[in-house]
Amino acid sequence: MSALSHGPERPVRFGWMRPWHPSPLLRPLDRMEAVLRLAVVVAVLLTVPLAWGLGTEVYAADAARIRVERATRTPVQATVVTEPVEVAPYTARATVRWDENGRAGSAETSVPQTAAAGDRITLWLDPANRPVLAPRSPDAAPIGGIGTGLLVLSAAAGLGWMLVRAIALLFDRHRYAAWGAAWERSAPRRYRDPPAAV
Repeated sequence: MSALSHGPERPVRFGWMRPWHPSPLLRPLDRMEAVLRLAVVVAVLLTVPLAWGLGTEVYAADAARIRVERATRTPVQATVVTEPVEVAPYTARATVRWDENGRAGSAETSVPQTAAAGDRITLWLDPANRPVLAPRSPDAAPIGGIGTGLLVLSAAAGLGWMLVRAIALLFDRHRYAAWGAAWERSAPRRYRDPPAAV
């Protein structure tokens, strides 16, 4: 530590925060706070396997659903029969008709906003010959799994941080009260009493 340093180096400060540090300057309250902080850190670290497990479950379930979607949904070329009607911002609906690969039918469904009557669009059908959304990409499964894991970790870290801050605020109130009581006992009377009104 240099002569111009304004305090102990960070590793030294962290060393003083250990609850088992032998220093007599560490009060029981300080040791208890350090133990609670360590318990919160351990609890947050224990959520890592939980986040991993939940992320894996979400990934496996999404991957299975995507496989079913890709196996059962088929594309056909459909013709827009009626002029599209805008039903919401960026959403238009129209009646379309299809007759391809032995599958024929018509239905009202969402179409591109730029579509017009007579245009050909790609329409996805389920096994019951009903229009459905296009199957999702296989890349969606790992994205969902990773997102779930990160969400669980972020929630655990956020709750841990709030708990540590609450512990610090609570213990600081006790410290300030103890310091005030010690000041009342030890300070000369002229420093404790407010000045008399003139």
